[in-house]
Amino acid sequence: MKKIIVLATFIALLFGTNNYEELNNLAIITNIGITKNKNNYDLLMQEIIPYKNGDNINNKYSYYYAKCKNIKACFLDIRNKNTKNIYLNHLNNLIINT
Repeated sequence: MKKIIVLATFIALLFGTNNYEELNNLAIITNIGITKNKNNYDLLMQEIIPYKNGDNINNKYSYYYAKCKNIKACFLDIRNKNTKNIYLNHLNNLIINT
């Protein structure tokens, strides 16, 4: 029985942290704005950066901007400029303007 428990623990430790991502390496995007101009798209992303101030948790914001021929190129441009991984699971608003 001990061998099974040791084996199960070893397997869990070996394969249990494949999706581990450090929170400091994530750009948590809450808002995206897309504007269509004559020949270009403007893409603006808002990143939320929570920080602890005493007993309160406050938020700072950082913005990423790109101007390209299509939306995919804008996303790729922001991704290449940014050292953090873009995380869109907390996206609240997507604003599209023409």
